Amino acid sequence: MGMSATVLGRSYGLTSQEMNAVLVELGYLAGSPGEYYPTTKGQPFITEVDHHRGTGGYSCYNRYWTTRTFDPAIKKELQITPELKEKVRTGIKAARAARLQEQATAQAEADAIFRAKLAREKLEKEAAAAAAERAAKSAAILKKVGKYALITICVAGICYGVYKLAPVVKRKIEQRRKKKQNKE
Repeated sequence: MGMSATVLGRSYGLTSQEMNAVLVELGYLAGSPGEYYPTTKGQPFITEVDHHRGTGGYSCYNRYWTTRTFDPAIKKELQITPELKEKVRTGIKAARAARLQEQATAQAEADAIFRAKLAREKLEKEAAAAAAERAAKSAAILKKVGKYALITICVAGICYGVYKLAPVVKRKIEQRRKKKQNKE
């Protein structure tokens, strides 16, 4: 029965991540973390089994993965020195630091974009509120002007009516006076 990278690595005091990196350094594996594949040198010692879970439906239920086991005979071939272990550990630490730095940079960029969006939305809300306030003030001013205009038109109409009716009323009053005088 084969051994996983975790089991193989324990015999050398390495984690599975470190063991995979050692196997890459020694030429038994190629690729990057999560995407390793056996090289020609590693083919005789590595067994890969593809697995599938799920029969349909949602994609999250249809998982595919590959397990990789190593023949115990590979231990005779491996030449793992303390310098190689240190080199691999340093490489993993550097890769982890670079990944964390990249994530921090991406997070800072995302935060800056989000803050800019919030500031833009705040300015838009403030502009909309100011525009609504100006519109309300304009409506109040127009309402007052409308009232004064209506009052002015009414007064002008009354004055015009008085101007036109005054001579007629004056004539009627004189006609009645004359009729009264004639009756007397």
